[in-house]
Amino acid sequence: MNNLQENGLFNDKKSKKIEKGQKKRNYGQIIFFLSLWAEKISRTIKGSFIGYIFSGLYAKLESLWEKGSLHHFIKKKSIFGSFALRNRVAKLYEESFVCRLVTEISSRMIQSYLRIWGVSLFSFAFVTVFISMLKYYFTSDIDMFNVFIGIVLSVLAIPLLASKRRLGEALVKSRVSYYVINHILHLDESKFEADNSVSGGSYPIVFTVSAFLGLITYLVNPIILIDILFVMIFMALIMCFPELGVISMLGIVPFLSVFERPSMITLFLVIVSLLGFFSKFMRGKRVLAFELIDILVLLFGTLMLFGGIFTRGGVPSLLSAAMYFAFILTYFLIVNSYIRKTWIYRSVKLMVISTSVVALVGIFEDGVVSSSFVDMSVFADIGARVSSFLGNPNMLGVYLVMVFPFCVSQMLSSEKRINKFLYALCSLSVLICTVMTWSRGAWLGIMVSIVLVALLYNFKTVWFFASAVITMPIWLDLVPQNILNRLLSIVTMSDSSVIYRFNTWRGVLNMIGDNLLSGIGVGESAFKRIYSLYAVPGTESVMHSHNLFLQITLELGIAGIVLFALIIFTYTQKSLEAVKYGRRDSKSRSLIIASFSGIIGALVMGITDHIWYNYRVFLVFWAVMALGVALVRINDKEKAKKEAANSEDPRRADVDIYI
Repeated sequence: MNNLQENGLFNDKKSKKIEKGQKKRNYGQIIFFLSLWAEKISRTIKGSFIGYIFSGLYAKLESLWEKGSLHHFIKKKSIFGSFALRNRVAKLYEESFVCRLVTEISSRMIQSYLRIWGVSLFSFAFVTVFISMLKYYFTSDIDMFNVFIGIVLSVLAIPLLASKRRLGEALVKSRVSYYVINHILHLDESKFEADNSVSGGSYPIVFTVSAFLGLITYLVNPIILIDILFVMIFMALIMCFPELGVISMLGIVPFLSVFERPSMITLFLVIVSLLGFFSKFMRGKRVLAFELIDILVLLFGTLMLFGGIFTRGGVPSLLSAAMYFAFILTYFLIVNSYIRKTWIYRSVKLMVISTSVVALVGIFEDGVVSSSFVDMSVFADIGARVSSFLGNPNMLGVYLVMVFPFCVSQMLSSEKRINKFLYALCSLSVLICTVMTWSRGAWLGIMVSIVLVALLYNFKTVWFFASAVITMPIWLDLVPQNILNRLLSIVTMSDSSVIYRFNTWRGVLNMIGDNLLSGIGVGESAFKRIYSLYAVPGTESVMHSHNLFLQITLELGIAGIVLFALIIFTYTQKSLEAVKYGRRDSKSRSLIIASFSGIIGALVMGITDHIWYNYRVFLVFWAVMALGVALVRINDKEKAKKEAANSEDPRRADVDIYI
């Protein structure tokens, strides 16, 4: 009996293993056939006319552009292509008094002793405290904050006073500064070596200047003086390395709302970076390239500038247009400054990290900050909509939509498991925060971006999405009811904000009909002056059209929307062509996919919102596009060099990549 039971038990276990193995084989066969089906669809699309239009036509259009007279003029005869003019400018600058002065000051600062800086810091701190005490003696009012700053600076000066090193030597031996000097700025280490033939600084001069600055604290807060010093150093670095200005913008843009004028600070960074790049370009240390897509972007930016000059909005519209034009120049700054992939990789990492912080703040904000962006008669179970540092849930939503694909891309392309895990956490935090914005447009945009990232990274995932569509009635039951109600309100028209948008669009379409050729001009001022004449009752207080494409058409006329459509069309062609011929495991390919998916996701959200209403979001939009274009351009350059090196034709050895 026991033997029979044992045999029976053994047979049961064996049969279960066989059955389990059979199921695995069945699942494997199903996945295999689904993969074959996906591969066949992929080949069919790539070989079709649509595939040619979106991934093969751009190369021919670019070839026609390069053969055209306009490209020849820009390349050979304009200021951008005139090497003779740039050489003269470079020579004048190198021989100028300003250049010699800057070189001498920077050299002496590098060779100065740390104790000189200690004396400077201590004298400034001592005089600051003395002035505070003197002020108390005459007015009986003491500024304890100034005293605290003086004490802190005095403590910081002590290790500097005890050091015998020069500043350059200390910078090279510090791990943090060495990484910046060697790995980020790629500076020559020999310039930081100690030179005993150069003076280490003058104590009387340093003490006098620092004491004078300390006296100024009687009228000016010492923090302001310290901020001015850091800003001057930062400006000097950006003038030398315009790429640092771009990285700074992408990293700190979402946090600038803590200041009163965040857009003006962003504009300051853009202008300094542009000046730094232009000075480098005129001296022959940077290059400037104009492809077909660049010309379209430049024309669109110029049209926006003219939309502020010829407008019904007056001076406010002109200021808005100037701001938009300056920010759209960031596209050219990125495309032409980022001639190495390493700069792009650093920018993306910093952008992902800063966005993750923004998302975490938004997650923490939920349930703490009350919101006035929700129709509580319909969505009483939602509670607060988070806005984090962007000040508006919809603006936060579109920002997260544009950056989220980069989080996923970093996760997919990272080699170390710990990095994959960390980037997975970043992606999850951004996704959760996007949900907490309760922006239906952001939800749709991020869903589209997820689909694009998956399909472009590996088209075989199409079977997964096809299965998801087929099984939709099953998994929809797992979606929280409040989220489902929020999404369905787009169709059911149960939300007052949806009705509000449709009524706004009716009024805007009537405005477009009367201003289709010229547009009304750029900015909120022009919109507010005219919209009241076309407003549907109940929408008189609208500030914009709640639709990006309607807003562009209204402000810039038919020429504006056509130019923008051409930009997106050529950008799509350029991106898909690079993805089509790129290596699947390539990091640059995954970032191109991220850039493209972020832009398309934002445009999907643009159907229900004017996503350019926030200047900083406008800048990020063009920056994200520029990162993708820059990567494609670098890949094309590397490919052309490789082909030239492998070619037996000596005429192909000279590859003209840049203007």
